[in-house]
Amino acid sequence: MRDKIIAELTRLAEIDERIYLITGDLGYVVLDPFREKFPQRFINVGIAEQNMTALAAGMALEGNIVFTYSLSNFPTMRCLEQIRNDICYHKCNINIICVGGGLGLRQSRHYPSCNRGHSNYESFAGNEGLRSWRCIRS
Repeated sequence: MRDKIIAELTRLAEIDERIYLITGDLGYVVLDPFREKFPQRFINVGIAEQNMTALAAGMALEGNIVFTYSLSNFPTMRCLEQIRNDICYHKCNINIICVGGGLGLRQSRHYPSCNRGHSNYESFAGNEGLRSWRCIRS
C-alpha cells in the first residue's frame, strides 16, 4: 500500500509543484522515487516528528500542500499538540501518512503502540481543536 501511495504522490507532484514530502527519518527505499524526482521538495527532518509537523504547518501556511510520513504513532500521538495547535487551529493543508499501524505490526513486541486501530485516530475528530481531522483507511 505504501508503494502505491508514494507512486500516486509522485504522480501528483509532477502536476502540482506545491506538493512536498517530509519524512521522520524512515521509508528510504519506499520514498526514493519521490526523493529522486523531486529532491528540492523532499525533506528528511530526522527523528523529530514534532518539528516535522511544525515545519509542515509553516510550509502549508505559505501555500504548499505538505505530506508527512512516519511510523504510525510518531506523527500522530507524539505530535498531537502540534496537530491541534499548528495544523488544525490554522486549517493547514497537511496530509499525515502513517505506516505500520495496521495488521502488519499487530503481533509486534517492538511497536506495541501500533497495535491500536484507526478508531483511536478517528476519535480525535470529536475534540474541539481537531474538528478538521479525517482518518482515511487503506
